Amino acid sequence: MKIKPVYQFRLQRDAKLLGWGYLASFVGLWFIPFLIRWMTSGLKAALPLKPYLATNALESIMVLFLFVVGALVYQGFELFIQNGISRRTYWTGKLLSLMTIAVGISFINVLYRLLVAQPLGMRTFESAGRAEFGHFIQHGNIDIFWFWIRALSTLTLALALGMLVGSVLGLMTTRWKIITFVAAPIIGLGLLTFILYAGTNGGQPISFTSTWLGSLFRVMYGFDGYIRYQHPLNLVITNFILSAIGLAVSYCFNRLLRLRRI
Repeated sequence: MKIKPVYQFRLQRDAKLLGWGYLASFVGLWFIPFLIRWMTSGLKAALPLKPYLATNALESIMVLFLFVVGALVYQGFELFIQNGISRRTYWTGKLLSLMTIAVGISFINVLYRLLVAQPLGMRTFESAGRAEFGHFIQHGNIDIFWFWIRALSTLTLALALGMLVGSVLGLMTTRWKIITFVAAPIIGLGLLTFILYAGTNGGQPISFTSTWLGSLFRVMYGFDGYIRYQHPLNLVITNFILSAIGLAVSYCFNRLLRLRRI
């Protein structure tokens, strides 16, 4: 099956990138702060490891990591296309590899929190579940499952958006890429302004939470009427639906990629 060599090639390279990603995270989150504190306050003040290790910042970093790796559209693309592998097969192999990496990341992050961060004083999954999920979840350590599946759905969305953005940018010339990078923040700011002040009341902006967009947001992300507690199942479903849409669009653009490196 032609997908297998693509998957193995991609998985090997993606796993190496993952290793470098975790190494960079360790350096940025722990080693550099430790070194700075050592140089400014002395070794004794810098030695306690709790401030560096009792964190879940790895989750956000790995979301960004998957987005960036997913956007590397030409990584191995030309090699396989020139050797008789179709664009669909390469896209599928890449997706399977990134999904494998996403599952691995989700388990690594949960184990890190259980075995390292929580023993050093970070809030437990059960405590965080009571604070975030409130009355929606009342089953103690089952919160671990909900945090895991929520994180996995977010990682899936990140890789889907990365593959989408990479496929679109892969079709652009350098000039259009520059235009896109300039225009995107402007358009994003305009959309954010619209979302925050959607609708009017006598010509005056009204709160986003009072609009139909606010109601849709609460349903999609599982928030109660006060946007205080969240049912994680809603967010998981929303993330997977958005991921499927992003991957479908990415697949369409991927079929148009040409054999050139831009």
